[in-house]
Amino acid sequence: MPDDLVVPAHAVVCADPDAIEEVRWARLADVERQYRLPPSVEEFEDE
Repeated sequence: MPDDLVVPAHAVVCADPDAIEEVRWARLADVERQYRLPPSVEEFEDE
């Protein structure tokens, strides 16, 4: 996974470095949270 996440073009309008960094950390936290979620029940259902 690259260090720099792709930023949508409309997000570039915001030039406040603190706000940009806050959004970047929020996105990273979302990605990490997705990896920690338990596997879905469907993965363990017998067919």
